[in-house]
Amino acid sequence: KKEEEKEPVEAEEWFTLQHTDRKVSAQESAKEQRIEFEHTHTQFMLPSACQKLRQSFHDRVLFPIEISRTLKSGGGYAYEKKYHGLAQLNIRGIAEEDVTFISVRCPIGPHSDFATPTVEEVEAMPEDDQEEEERLHDGTAANPYLLAETYVFVEIRMQVPLSPKPPPPPAPLALVRDIIPKRPAVPSHVKEHSGVDRFRQDIKAVLSELQELFNDRSVPLDPNASQEAIDARRTQLLCYLSETGKMHEFKGKLKQSVAMMIREQFKQPGNLGGQSPEAQKMISDLNAVLKDEINALLYSEFPAKKLAGDEDTEPLQLMLDKEKRLAEEAEINLDYGKATMHLNRRVVAVPKDPQLWYDLGSVVVRSGDIAKAQECFRQAVTVDPAHVGSLLAYGILMTVRDKFSEADKYFKEAVGASPGHVLAWSCAVLFYDLESRDLERRTALKQMDTAQKKEKNPAGKVTKRSPYIRSSQMCLDMGSTQMVERAMTQELHRMGDSEELQVTLGRAYLMNRQFDKCRQHLQAAMQLEKKSTVSMTLIGHSHYMEQRWPDHRADMPLPPFKEAMAFYDKALSTKPPNFEVLQYIRLARIQIAIKKIAEAADTMKKCINMQPSATAWLGRAIALTMQEDYDRAEEALQEAVILDDHNAEVWGMTAIVALHQSTTDGGLYPPKADEAVRAINRALKGGLGTKETFPTTEFLLQQAGNMFLKIGYYDSAAASLRRALTSAQGTEAIFNLNKSLAECCEALNDVPSVIEAHRKCGELATNKADWEAAVRALIKATEHQSKTLSKKYAELLKKDVW
Repeated sequence: KKEEEKEPVEAEEWFTLQHTDRKVSAQESAKEQRIEFEHTHTQFMLPSACQKLRQSFHDRVLFPIEISRTLKSGGGYAYEKKYHGLAQLNIRGIAEEDVTFISVRCPIGPHSDFATPTVEEVEAMPEDDQEEEERLHDGTAANPYLLAETYVFVEIRMQVPLSPKPPPPPAPLALVRDIIPKRPAVPSHVKEHSGVDRFRQDIKAVLSELQELFNDRSVPLDPNASQEAIDARRTQLLCYLSETGKMHEFKGKLKQSVAMMIREQFKQPGNLGGQSPEAQKMISDLNAVLKDEINALLYSEFPAKKLAGDEDTEPLQLMLDKEKRLAEEAEINLDYGKATMHLNRRVVAVPKDPQLWYDLGSVVVRSGDIAKAQECFRQAVTVDPAHVGSLLAYGILMTVRDKFSEADKYFKEAVGASPGHVLAWSCAVLFYDLESRDLERRTALKQMDTAQKKEKNPAGKVTKRSPYIRSSQMCLDMGSTQMVERAMTQELHRMGDSEELQVTLGRAYLMNRQFDKCRQHLQAAMQLEKKSTVSMTLIGHSHYMEQRWPDHRADMPLPPFKEAMAFYDKALSTKPPNFEVLQYIRLARIQIAIKKIAEAADTMKKCINMQPSATAWLGRAIALTMQEDYDRAEEALQEAVILDDHNAEVWGMTAIVALHQSTTDGGLYPPKADEAVRAINRALKGGLGTKETFPTTEFLLQQAGNMFLKIGYYDSAAASLRRALTSAQGTEAIFNLNKSLAECCEALNDVPSVIEAHRKCGELATNKADWEAAVRALIKATEHQSKTLSKKYAELLKKDVW
């Protein structure tokens, strides 16, 4: 028998009701009870009306539909307010590009005057007209529209789109490479090996020959051998090389490559013989270069053995961790440009990691560049559409920029990507509360409570920390003070006042530089918890920022410091104390500025024990240098270079310490002076300026320039002083810098620079003696250059125009 043909089953169509997450079926709705009004309305809209409609969509206006129930006779009806309903339609979709039709399904809820009839009103009605009231669990009357899940269905058609489709872009122009014919490739030029490359090859050859030579003769050295045994073994091997002539052979191999290096780097014919100071300096520099190259090759050929407790770490992960540490250190110093640079290197190395993009965006937000932060979070979502942190961060940024429709989209994506994420639901609650969308806020609140009951910490226990506190921290990181205030309002109603609540508000106002409101909330936290050391630290930060300590420089008057210092000390001395790296750094900055050197050195030592950083080691080195403990200062700077070898301030301080060590015994120790020259060159190349982490009475560049001038290293002195003059601001500092630069240029026989420096000294002189000295120096400097100019300065001095 032929199979009976079955009628095709239509696919069930589902629709989402506005303002809710409830879905309804088109087929089921057709079977249920409904009222069809069959009401249509056609209207011609003028351009002004269209513009008003677009503006209402921009202002997020909802269009109300009222549902009422009355008697046909027109008499009084006791249930009139009970059946007075309201539907708030969102028809913004009609304003989208090239849209002419939308259908809207919106739930009906109670109107603002919703009420049930009193007992007297019900008794006065005929018994047949009386209705049985349904009650909720708390005894309040139920709304019939909500119980029946009633909704209104509206269709809107437009003959012409409200927002027409833009015209297509013009066709792209032809590329230049498609117009101009391709030329044949130019044969590549093979670059000859430089002297450094050849020196490296020769060293490798010598190492290879030494390994073959001593492979059979050498006996493994006991790992626990004493230093005397090691020295004896070294002497034995050197004697063998000398007796067999191998030492002379190895020197002959290296001679040619060293001569090439001399010609390339020192522009000399290959022989540095002579006892002149220039020759001695070149030999010292060459010795340093050769040692660096040999040490680098030895480390690469014979890497250090790992200890038993060491773990294998990928070089990429080491780089990522280092860049993150340096970015955090730069942010502590409020150098957001440097922090962004370090985090940029991470995303360049691993562009497919959404967490790296999120870290970069978070720092960029705190720097104030909201547009760039949006790009970072958008890139993180592109890499991983389910990255909840980036979705929430983007949504919060949209609320900051008053783009609530986009914010709504990203909050919904966040809770959709992770339905059990407490932080996502709590941020959604805050957003709906901000928009006064009560129905959605209640739904999100219920989901948040459910997720919190299921969430467990690493110990396997249910997390007890308030979700509003957690969401406020994220809103704080994104710079949304408005959402932080909303979160703390919800926390106050839910859990009551607390120290953590007041501290969170204090942090928010500190971020916005509202210092009075910040301290008001922190004082309230201290009233709730007298030993709130976190509040003490934050009050110290508020005084530190209010007195503009981050902008303080060596050429500025000392800002007020007693309040900030008092609260920092109190936070460290109260038990239990509050320890923060930022607190230690700022306290040491004040102590160095007011010359409490011993206390500053001790503060930096505690900071290093807590979290070593180049900044902390630099601060300790500055304090030790001011105590004239140069050896320990040098050790501190070596630790700083290990942690950050691109820190210009560390290299500048290294030059200063080396200059102190070069003149310790009254004479001049050239190797240390040459080391100072290399260090100041690294500092200048790294961009060392007059804005310093730990300012003292003089700039680092000024100190280095004066010390180079004292020992006769005029080129380095001039370079340091000129760099300091590019950004110095204080009159007295500029005067002293020009005075030292004039002396330096005079030694270099740079007469135009001498005249210019003395002229500036004359303009900036604050007393008659300094002015007369500057004019006399100008007379002396110009007498061989311009008799007229020299005579002019002489007349000024004679007339006493000061």
